Amino acid sequence: MKNPVKERIKMLFTNPSKSMKKLIYLALVPACLALVYLFGVQVVYAETNPKAPGNLPTNQGVTEYRVNQARPELTISKPNDDSKQALPDTKKESEAPLRLIDNVELGENPLVFIDGKEYSAEILTRISPACMSMAKFSPGKAEISTRKNQIEYATKAEIKTAKIRRQIKAKGKFYSRYPVTINGHKRDEILVRFGSHFTEGSFPVGYRIALSMNGKIFSEKEALEMEGNYAYNMTGINYRYIKEEPELFSKYGDEYDLILQFKSADTGLKSQRSGMIPGSSKITSQSGDEKFEYRATDSVAYSGNNQFITLFGNAEIINGRRSTVAGDKIRFDAKARTAIVQNARVTFQGKKKTIEGALIKVDIDKGTYEMLSGTPEF
Repeated sequence: MKNPVKERIKMLFTNPSKSMKKLIYLALVPACLALVYLFGVQVVYAETNPKAPGNLPTNQGVTEYRVNQARPELTISKPNDDSKQALPDTKKESEAPLRLIDNVELGENPLVFIDGKEYSAEILTRISPACMSMAKFSPGKAEISTRKNQIEYATKAEIKTAKIRRQIKAKGKFYSRYPVTINGHKRDEILVRFGSHFTEGSFPVGYRIALSMNGKIFSEKEALEMEGNYAYNMTGINYRYIKEEPELFSKYGDEYDLILQFKSADTGLKSQRSGMIPGSSKITSQSGDEKFEYRATDSVAYSGNNQFITLFGNAEIINGRRSTVAGDKIRFDAKARTAIVQNARVTFQGKKKTIEGALIKVDIDKGTYEMLSGTPEF
């Protein structure tokens, strides 16, 4: 009788027959084809799922594809330092959008109409001032007309110029001059301050300019050193070109090309300047009452036998515990006990909410206010 265990051990060391070899071959071939197919699917997925580099986040690696005749290769490049350094600038720009057309009366989110059509306030950060033919500003509203009933968007040079103007205005100087590019041409631009408003003009590079105030001629070098409080005594300006006026040419033709002639405010107005005007001054109405405090970072002017007090720059009036009036500029009538406030913030006793507006008239004693429109005449 044969032993089954011995027979099985003997089979392990017996060479496979031709039939067995065919069975093994038929079993291995499908398995190999399946593995090749699976591997091929993975390669296809890697090839057909690229993203355009421009759509990739800047803080991730950029996927690059390199194809040769043998096989496609997928490589991942590391993010470089340049992409990391570019992020803060983008964030800073988005935090402080720059309006290329602006006015103090507009506020944060004004209504904007261009050629009769309404646009979002964001258009003011993109429209080119060069295409504007007329603009009308009122509290919370801008109405703009274009030259050809067609909006043109600002160039890089115009945006750069607007940024320069913003930096210069922040310094608060009376007179400034700086280089700009307008319509592709190099020019010099001047910025002149009138109170809280500014006006600008552009001239050929190297144009020689002088200033005339109260009959006295100031060189541009002297004008550049003038503080901002000079602006509050000026109400207008005339451009007098030397070559067009024989009398001026005979006197200043060798020195200047243009004289900016300023119109002065009321000569009865006296002005004082201080880093912070102290505050306690007793002003009594007809009925008579307590004193109030006033402050301003630029200057304080008095007129009308001290009936009118004008505060310039971060101005503030504190009337005891009754009210607090603050703004860029305040004109106070001590007799009527009223104040006209530009870019106003007003708080009355017992009222938690602060009243804000581009131009507000406040009755300090009665605790009432009135919203005004237009430009203040002070």
